[in-house]
Amino acid sequence: GTPGSAVVLRDRQGRRYESPSRLGAFPTAGHDVYLTIDANLQEIVENSLDDALQRFDAMGGDVVVLNPRNGEILAATSRTIDGRVTTNVFTGVFEPGSTAKVFTAAALLTSGLATPTETVWCENGEYITEHRKINDVHENGWLTLREVIEQSSNIGIVKLGDRLPPAVLYSTLRRFGLGSPTGVEYPVESPGILNRPHRWSGTTKSSLTMGYEVAVTPLQLASAYAAIANGGVLFRPSLVKQMRDPGGSVVWEPQPEPVRRPISAEVAAELRTALSGVVYEGGTAETAALQTYEVAGKTGTARRAGPDGYIEGSYTASFASLFPADDPQLVMVVKLDDPKDTYAQATAAPLTRAVLELSLIHI
Repeated sequence: GTPGSAVVLRDRQGRRYESPSRLGAFPTAGHDVYLTIDANLQEIVENSLDDALQRFDAMGGDVVVLNPRNGEILAATSRTIDGRVTTNVFTGVFEPGSTAKVFTAAALLTSGLATPTETVWCENGEYITEHRKINDVHENGWLTLREVIEQSSNIGIVKLGDRLPPAVLYSTLRRFGLGSPTGVEYPVESPGILNRPHRWSGTTKSSLTMGYEVAVTPLQLASAYAAIANGGVLFRPSLVKQMRDPGGSVVWEPQPEPVRRPISAEVAAELRTALSGVVYEGGTAETAALQTYEVAGKTGTARRAGPDGYIEGSYTASFASLFPADDPQLVMVVKLDDPKDTYAQATAAPLTRAVLELSLIHI
C-alpha cells in the first residue's frame, strides 16, 4: 500500500468532518497475505502443548504440523512452562536421538547394504565397541532391520550403520535436509549442525546412527519425515498460502517447491511400514495409537546438552509421526524439554495422540 494523510476538523461539540482544502493524498490499501496455518489446528496444538507441559512438568516444548504433499506448515508453536511463546520451531536445535535412526535405515536400504528383513545380533542389550559401551533399554537378541526401528535398538542400528561409508551416511543426512536451512519464509532460521566427515571423531559415525552429534530444528525433522510420508520427495516448507489485492483477487500464489528426492518411493514405503510397526507391532510408541486410523512414527529420547556437556538426568522427548499411516496427510513433530516422565513413549507419543484425536473432531 501507499501512505496518505488528511486533516480532520472538529466542531465545538466534538463532531468530526474533513476540510476539502486540507486533504492530503489518501492512503491506498496493500495486498493481504494469507498463511498456510490452519487456525483450528493451531489452536489445538497450542492448547494440547500447554496441557502437556503441565501434565509432564516439562520445561518447554514444540509442535509443528506439515502437509507432506506440498510442504505447507499447518500449525507451529513453541512454548515454555511459564507461558512464554518462543520461535524454537524455526531456530531452536536439539539432538533428535532415535527419531534419526530412520535416516540410517534409509541409507542402508538405498545403498543396498541391508534389507528390511535382514537380522542383526543385538547382544542382549549391552555392546562394547572400541570406543564406547552401547546399551539398549530392552535385552534384544536377533532383530531384523525393521524390528531395530520398531524396538529402537541402539545396538542394532550401530552395528548395521557400521557398514555405511562416512560419505554415504553424511550424504543421506544432508539429502534429507539436515545441516542446512529449509528455506521457509521466516525472518531467521537455524541450519542445525551436521559436521562433514573430515571433522568426525572415532565415535561420530555410531553417534549419528543413533541421532547424536547432529542437531536439528523441529521444522527440519518434520520436513525430513514428510519426504518419507509422500514417497520420497523433500519439499521446501512454506508459510505463505497466497496474496490477494484489496478486492479479494489472488495476485500471487506460490507453487509447491520440491527440493530433491532423498530416497526412492520403494524405500519410503519400506520405512513407512517400519514406522507403523513402532506404534502397532509392539514397538516403542503404542501410546500414540488411535482406534480409528493407524498412526506411524518414531520415538526419540535424547540427553540434553548444556554449556558444560550433557546435563545429568535431563532429556528431550520427541515423536515424529505420519497420519494416517497408509496415506499420510499430516506429518507432526512433537518435542518436550526435560519432562518428568523421561521416555518419549510416556510423554511425546501421548501428546501426539491428543492432537490427532482433537484434529479428527475438527476435520
